[in-house]
Amino acid sequence: MKKLLYSIFVCGTVLLQGCSNSNDVVLYVSPDGNDTNNATISAPLKTLEGAKQRLIFLAKNKQFDTAYIKFANGTYRFDKCVLLDKKVAKCAKRFVLEGQTKAGVVFHGGKTLDATALQLVKDDDVLKLLPPEKHEGKLYEIDIAKHKLNVGEFFERGYGADKEPTLMEVFVDGVPQNLSRYPNGEALLEIGEVLEFGNRFLDGKKAVFRTPEGFTRAQRWKDAEIFLTGSFNFGYTENNLKVLDFDLKTGTFTTNAFMHGVYPGKQAMAKLPKGKLPRPAYPSVNFRGWAVFNMLEEIDKNGEYFIDSKRNKIFIMLADTKGIKRLDFSELSEPFIKLQDINNVELKNIDFAFSRANGVELERVNGVKVEACKFFNLGMYGMKSTTWLKNATKVKKFGMNTITFDVKNMKVVSSHFENLGCGGIMVGGGDIKTLTPSGHEIRNCFFKRTTRIDRTYAPGIWFAGFGGIAENNTFVDIDHSAIQFDGCEFKIRRNYFYDVCKRGMDQGAVYSGRNVYYRGNVIEENFFNKISPDCEHHVHAVYIDDCEMNALIRRNIFCNAGAKKGYTININKGIQNKIIENLFIDCNVVIAEWDLGNLRGNKKIFIGLEKESRDRFGGDSVIKLYNERYPSTIDVLNQEPKTDIRRNMFYGTKSKYGKDRLTKYLKAGKGAIIKPTSKPNVKEWSIADVKKYFGNNAIVKEMTSIKYGCDKK
Repeated sequence: MKKLLYSIFVCGTVLLQGCSNSNDVVLYVSPDGNDTNNATISAPLKTLEGAKQRLIFLAKNKQFDTAYIKFANGTYRFDKCVLLDKKVAKCAKRFVLEGQTKAGVVFHGGKTLDATALQLVKDDDVLKLLPPEKHEGKLYEIDIAKHKLNVGEFFERGYGADKEPTLMEVFVDGVPQNLSRYPNGEALLEIGEVLEFGNRFLDGKKAVFRTPEGFTRAQRWKDAEIFLTGSFNFGYTENNLKVLDFDLKTGTFTTNAFMHGVYPGKQAMAKLPKGKLPRPAYPSVNFRGWAVFNMLEEIDKNGEYFIDSKRNKIFIMLADTKGIKRLDFSELSEPFIKLQDINNVELKNIDFAFSRANGVELERVNGVKVEACKFFNLGMYGMKSTTWLKNATKVKKFGMNTITFDVKNMKVVSSHFENLGCGGIMVGGGDIKTLTPSGHEIRNCFFKRTTRIDRTYAPGIWFAGFGGIAENNTFVDIDHSAIQFDGCEFKIRRNYFYDVCKRGMDQGAVYSGRNVYYRGNVIEENFFNKISPDCEHHVHAVYIDDCEMNALIRRNIFCNAGAKKGYTININKGIQNKIIENLFIDCNVVIAEWDLGNLRGNKKIFIGLEKESRDRFGGDSVIKLYNERYPSTIDVLNQEPKTDIRRNMFYGTKSKYGKDRLTKYLKAGKGAIIKPTSKPNVKEWSIADVKKYFGNNAIVKEMTSIKYGCDKK
């Protein structure tokens, strides 16, 4: 009888502590707790999994209004995913997982060791394998078996490849270190003769190609397991590949086939007979190339490491170990949390870090809110919906290959995404078949370096489906696009883009394309600053690609935005787009509208893409619905081929080609040169500078009064 009364008392305490509603339940969790405790403040649980099981137990005979799981500050170690699914969904109408304070609760996907785990390497057989160049430190080793580290395995990566967990990574005082590489930095070696192109979507044969003529360094790799990274074809994708065979005598690599396969470098391409291979865009610019990585034989820089599966060691070169406080190792190969078949879930004040996989995965959910969370040092995405692009490698199509998504009403606010392997947030939503909006909103968030492992197609935000808002976000230091969208009625407003789209080509800071039925997309009141102004090829600030139509690009500020041979705004074969009241300052080439006047002469391109677009959107019945909502989709091939360009403002167009194009716009009355109040003395533009020099213009005055980007992080 005493035990029964005690149980009733404890359950009552759990239900009432911190609740505003008698039908709510609060479960307390602490790193110092125990999953056999009663989930009270004084006797907290230890894990999220323990809280899940306790909630299911408490809700056996009732459903709560709100279930709160409150985490005390500290670090929580995850060795597997916590699935919040149908069983949990029955327990309450709403769920709140909340950290005690912002940045106080860390979900950690690996192990933490101190500097004593580093042992100076004295084995001459190991040291003699290091490269001949001057080393930036001393070589240390970490015993994988001793510390029970789960390093994972290598998966081939790149555009068109399945997104698998990464290899374990090493972090020194929270900073990601780098797998050893040759050449160092961002340099690439030229691709030599190509014997087999290895295009997965054409014949599936293995890729076979050679090092450049006279390349002798590979002799040092005779006993090494070789991995390659680089841009192997047209310049807009990068891949990580495992070498299946390396012929030392001929310098010939053999790898599995991959998307687009491998093309020769500049010198080898010049030797090919005409017609042997389609000429790539910008053949004179050698953005194709390769490097080796994760190799003991190439460790020479501070922070470079090699995961040695044969010796069961991690070797790392460090300039100094005296100040090192902690070493973190990412191990978790699953998301920390997967939300599946559950609605109305809130995550607040939780940091997700040091994992080989995604932070949070979403599948068949409605009403998810993420607030004041941080996603950093993850191998894959911060957040990802699982159904989108699930079978991308099984179809011979580009872009979006599904049109109905199962995530609705996702709100991400005031959160931070940094040092991510494959992207920030990748989410599909809404239903193109029924024109049902997703309800997704991403506001006041910060995105930095989301392309740390997959260097291309890993944006801060990747939307797909029907409807979504990205507003007042900041994007900095991202190698490829910052926002990519596939679908209709996306609103990209009041964001700040700085130093993004730095690698590859045929890309934009904001990018969308390859469907003639995308409609209603708006890119307005954003500030684009320093978008690859010194790049030599096809990189843009806004890129509406491959026949996309009816986008509105309005009242954006562009400063030093667009490559030398790129454009600030690039419209590729699309019609009925609108470019209105934008301000261009110190840009190379402001606007390009490719093939616009030759639309009907290029029907072959349109007909193939229109059929592909129609098929993806579900056929004629869906297109009929589109015709009712968007008259511009009716008889799309015979629509008037024009872009609405008007009232744009220009200052300091740099290149001769850009000035020639600008002269045409001025003659056609599509805009005007804007005059500063005095000669600008600016190295790098800010909104304050724009206001100072151009704020006497009424439109610019309104534009510079806007808050761009997120609150300072």
